Amino acid sequence: MTAAALSVKAAPRHRSWLLGALLWIFALGPYAAGEGYGSSVGPHVLFILLLTGWALSVGFAPGRSWRMAAAACLLLSLHFLGSLFSTPCQDLGGKSMGSFVLFIGVVWGLAVLAQAVDLDDRHILSTLVALSAVVTLAVVVHHMVLLMSGRTTYERASGIFPEPSHLALALTPALVALGFSGRGGIAGLALAFIGLLLLLSSSSTLIVLLLLALGCVAFAMGHARRVKTLMTRLVLPVVAVLALVWMSPYRDDALARIAGVQEADVGSNASSIIYVMGWEHALENLNVTGGFGLGFNRMGCEPRPVTDTTDIIELMGLGDANYNDGSFTISKVLSELGWLGAAMWAVMLIVFVRFLRRLARGVRPGRRVTVALLVGMCAVLLLGSFIRGTGYFSGPFLAGLFALMCLQRVLADEAPLAAPPEAPC
Repeated sequence: MTAAALSVKAAPRHRSWLLGALLWIFALGPYAAGEGYGSSVGPHVLFILLLTGWALSVGFAPGRSWRMAAAACLLLSLHFLGSLFSTPCQDLGGKSMGSFVLFIGVVWGLAVLAQAVDLDDRHILSTLVALSAVVTLAVVVHHMVLLMSGRTTYERASGIFPEPSHLALALTPALVALGFSGRGGIAGLALAFIGLLLLLSSSSTLIVLLLLALGCVAFAMGHARRVKTLMTRLVLPVVAVLALVWMSPYRDDALARIAGVQEADVGSNASSIIYVMGWEHALENLNVTGGFGLGFNRMGCEPRPVTDTTDIIELMGLGDANYNDGSFTISKVLSELGWLGAAMWAVMLIVFVRFLRRLARGVRPGRRVTVALLVGMCAVLLLGSFIRGTGYFSGPFLAGLFALMCLQRVLADEAPLAAPPEAPC
């Protein structure tokens, strides 16, 4: 028996249950954004590290993802060391050090788990349906509670999540993957979930993320014959639901958000003020640090930036709204990692686009749902980061990094299938 055959025989078997377990951990633990515990470092991080330890014990390693992870960790480490001497922050040093070490460990853990999961569709559909059903049911119950307690038009149901935007970050990839399942009943179920969530939570973030993820998945699935049919089944009903939302009491709130971003003042929508504040903080922190950034996880340190929206936030009684994590992920990345963070994000976007183009050449039918899920996760992280986001340890953030590593493995597996046959001698 050859050495190659022995190595294949000794290779550990991919676990079909692992991807499903990670989906629940990413989406629900804790509360998708981690704010249920006052920090994005919650029990879900412990579960990820425990699963990593198990994966290492049965013989898995980072695989092809190690170069990507090593390069990112090296750059972040150099930046972290430099920030210890250059940061204007007067506090949060211990938080920065502890969270940085933990983050490096989690990134390597995700690289290991990306090699351990089974990336076929055989067992993932039931998990996606169950996850979407649980979240939607929680939103329905929350909506009923708000109605019985005399809710106002400014209170929106979000289930177990702190707010509807966090629900959107957590559930969008699952909904899109169900829509691209190729099965009429499951696609119809996805539409029902989307309709209920839009009507009850009125999340503008969910609308935008769905459209972004749908566009990315449709591009990646350009080789599939049924993509146009699937897009028709999914997009047209979503447009119909949006029309219903337009006629609902939430319409004025959505328009107020758009107007508030264009001209922020005391009378503007609170979400719009916080979004504008995120950009102002990012630009101010870049200016104060000469483009280097405050340091890993040090946003919110003293002295805090004083911007045009600072007084408005105080007058509206919003307190420390988004000082620590920014209004959206890019705000936090620019504030803490400076232009290095911007460059790393640009590289991830370029890699993601290259992955989409390679996926468009063909994916085996037994992986289409999983690929749609992974592409949706990446889209939520990389494109949704300009709209909303949370800390580095939140479920959607870690899910996006994990999905990038999984897509790299998918493409490596698909490469021999996509290669043209050799000409006969």
